Amino acid sequence: MDSHNDRGTRGGRLNPNTSIPALLRKVKLVAVKLRLSDMTEWVDAELNGFDGPAPDYRVRRGDVRWWNPYHGWLPVNGANRVMDVISQKRVGESVSALEALLAGDGDEFHIPISSDMVKKLWEGQPYPPDKVSVWLPRGVFVDILDKVRTKVLDWALELEKAGIMGDDISFSPVEKAKAETVTISIGTMQGNFLAGDVSGDNARANLGSTDNSTNVIGDTLTQLGEAITSRVENAQERETLLAAVQEMKDAKGKASFAAGYQKLIAAAANHMTVIAPFIPALGAALVGAG
Repeated sequence: MDSHNDRGTRGGRLNPNTSIPALLRKVKLVAVKLRLSDMTEWVDAELNGFDGPAPDYRVRRGDVRWWNPYHGWLPVNGANRVMDVISQKRVGESVSALEALLAGDGDEFHIPISSDMVKKLWEGQPYPPDKVSVWLPRGVFVDILDKVRTKVLDWALELEKAGIMGDDISFSPVEKAKAETVTISIGTMQGNFLAGDVSGDNARANLGSTDNSTNVIGDTLTQLGEAITSRVENAQERETLLAAVQEMKDAKGKASFAAGYQKLIAAAANHMTVIAPFIPALGAALVGAG
């Protein structure tokens, strides 16, 4: 499918060192040329995040905990039927956001439950907690990324089995016709559990015990700027990162916001532990920017 050393996404020649976002972009190029709309849609969702239903490999069960200001995060106890439902969460972040989270420290991640859902769960109780989250171990996110890579490999093998080899990403009419018979199981698509359990467009997974859950992107950018100011010691790198944050603050639409986001990611190679907790929210805002 291409003449380079890693041969793009071809079967056994799939390069295990290729980053997942880069790999998916190659898949998208091939899928578009072969007119495989279902594969293109899946790739776009993995690259940009799942706004709606997600494959079953992205729906995971975790521990439900509430925040006690004196004792930290404590387990939530309740009826088994209720706990079975609220302990399941859809991990909708983009593969780039998941990779960035895993680049940082921490053995657990948590996804907040909305304040409205907390009030429903604690209905009749005098003092509902301010924060409740579903906590997932690091391995869950590693497994999600591994499943994405495996599905790409399976698809590439199916193309090769069907005789669709390509020549420098150029496909003959016969190969395009054959491609229509090649399918890959993405998994059962599932939506959010308990409608409204995640508040706002920017609800997301958080790294470790750091809670940056806010649904106002301006507040997120302010917090990011503060983190950069306090934790990035190199003055030049700090100013470059802060300039990118300011560009996102001043953005008037998706294109200008994306430009600032790309500058931030490009300049943050040595500081991923600083920005990693904020990337899911920024990614969600990028998808939803007007």
